[in-house]
Amino acid sequence: MSAITGIFYFDREQFDINVLNKVIDDKILSDRGQNARDVWVNGVVGLAHRAFWTTTEQEIERQPFHDKNTGLTLVMDGRIDNRNELSSELKSCGIKAELITDASIVLYSYFLWKEACLKKIIGDFAFAIWDSKNNQLFCARDIIGVRPFYFYKCERFLAFASDAIPLFKHPDIPKEPDLDSMALYLTNNFENSERTEFKNIFKLRPAHCMTVKKDDFKIRQYWDINLNYTNEFKKIEDYTEAFMEVFTKSMISKLRLNSEPGITLSGGLDSSSVLALIDDLKSKKKTNVETSGYSAVFDTKPADESDFINIVQKKYKIKSNRINSHAPKPLWEVPDAIHASQALWSVEGIILTKPVYDLAKNEGRKVIFTGEGGDDYIDASMYLATDLLFTGKFAQGLAFIDAYSQYQLASYPLVLKLVLSMSLNSLRSMLPRWFKKLYRTIRPIKTYDWINQPHRENLFQRLREEPWYLKNKKFKTISRKETYSSLFNGYRVSGFELLDRLAASSNTVELRHPLCDRRIIEFVSSVPEEMLVYGWKPKGFLRESMKQLLPVEIKNRMDKADFTSLINKLLIYENHNEVKELLNDSYLHQIGLIDKGKVLDSYEQYCQKYANNLDDSTWSDIMWQIISLEYWARNNFGRIISHRGTEKYGKQVKI
Repeated sequence: MSAITGIFYFDREQFDINVLNKVIDDKILSDRGQNARDVWVNGVVGLAHRAFWTTTEQEIERQPFHDKNTGLTLVMDGRIDNRNELSSELKSCGIKAELITDASIVLYSYFLWKEACLKKIIGDFAFAIWDSKNNQLFCARDIIGVRPFYFYKCERFLAFASDAIPLFKHPDIPKEPDLDSMALYLTNNFENSERTEFKNIFKLRPAHCMTVKKDDFKIRQYWDINLNYTNEFKKIEDYTEAFMEVFTKSMISKLRLNSEPGITLSGGLDSSSVLALIDDLKSKKKTNVETSGYSAVFDTKPADESDFINIVQKKYKIKSNRINSHAPKPLWEVPDAIHASQALWSVEGIILTKPVYDLAKNEGRKVIFTGEGGDDYIDASMYLATDLLFTGKFAQGLAFIDAYSQYQLASYPLVLKLVLSMSLNSLRSMLPRWFKKLYRTIRPIKTYDWINQPHRENLFQRLREEPWYLKNKKFKTISRKETYSSLFNGYRVSGFELLDRLAASSNTVELRHPLCDRRIIEFVSSVPEEMLVYGWKPKGFLRESMKQLLPVEIKNRMDKADFTSLINKLLIYENHNEVKELLNDSYLHQIGLIDKGKVLDSYEQYCQKYANNLDDSTWSDIMWQIISLEYWARNNFGRIISHRGTEKYGKQVKI
């Protein structure tokens, strides 16, 4: 993790370095990098960087990195995971410069291959390169958006940064709310990944690059997966062997460190698989890192996972650091939340993720491994059941539904009802394109009558539009379409951005997600969907691949932590008066986005309906979206609210 920013002026010859200094010295960017700071200015462009060193190579790296011979200058927040292969290829192509740092590898890759270098670079990154010979700025973001990149463009200049808030230190960038984007947030719609809740502040989409000249501006997608390619091996062992080879390569490349790492430990399949592989590499003398686990534990199930954490701790003899987490009160009043580029749309971020990051940082960890990506990229969609039924594979389809209900601890009739509903959606997707376009225009949508016009109608229009990543795409199956969507939809991207922001606000820790490696995503996308649920088990392929390394209790785990009842309890009982106080003085009402009377009525109906049914998540997400955005918006655009004196997160549990 580092911080980058830059400004490219189209209409002047002199650059005001004071503005760039104000941006890079904003607290949000300084939180991201406290090891080194530097600024580079040349004519109409200026670049700045703050470093947080997590590898030995970064300790000798200085950015902005300028090369006189090529006329290129780079700033990058990132880590390159195939640096050895790239370095060898660059040398074979005649590059004689030292290729010790990741920054040098990226700069010379761009020098040789221009935009095509992005097809070769594997890792987490957001970078910008000033090309003085062509008077252009080239920017790019990694394929799933692990590293953030925000920008503002007008007729006079373009400015970018690792966070949106610092951009407002520029005197010519107005800080205004985008009410239509806020309406999407309020209704939990994150289909598109480029809009923010700030007017004219955008995010560079994952797997996209941007070229900026004085009179030209282009954004292009540089990476995609082959939608319908399937890797046909003869038996499951061939698939799992190939997967473990790729997984191991990913893991080794991410174990490049200058300190001992931590790992978020839940006892779930994904994070346990990451830990199991690290332990296996240690036993084979391929790494010598000592890893510590960090977990949030709770007083009640189904949120608490202590039993599974104990199993993992015993198996791998890992030090287990735990915090008995409890929510602040009011729930939404979290330090640093008012500075974030987006409202804290995940309650789990407050009561689960942030406390764990803080605990790890207090223990001296600079890098934390996670199990992110397993649910998104190494599993088949529930639409697989629909595909099986539609193709006459009734026995397989019903077997999948039965296994899914068991592993999700849900009733078979409930899951069957869900699949039938999904089947109707699938039938609609098979209709001619002209009919689907007509249907999107007239289809009924939830009323959301508490959102005022014209924002409600604009919301409906946006919901009827096909997401950018699905336009002109054809899929063999509905399941493959859903899996593909998980790569690019804004929900997943916003999730990574939230995790990144929480990590930065924990006095800086860097997150690494081995299961989100591009090589893993490309391989798994070629595995048949039926193989991904091998044995008709959710994530059956990962279970089978890791069966020699995981404890049997983890391999066969049939549930996940569920925070629904905890969230409902917090919103209905423990914060009832605070919610009403917040909504009664609604800033979103004052700016015309919502009708606070209708929102308050909806809140009371929610409380009455779910007070004795805390396990139902039907309304909790929407209520939290309203509350979190209300607090965030009034602190960004309205009056500042002081924090109340409460204990920050919880008390550490000694093991």
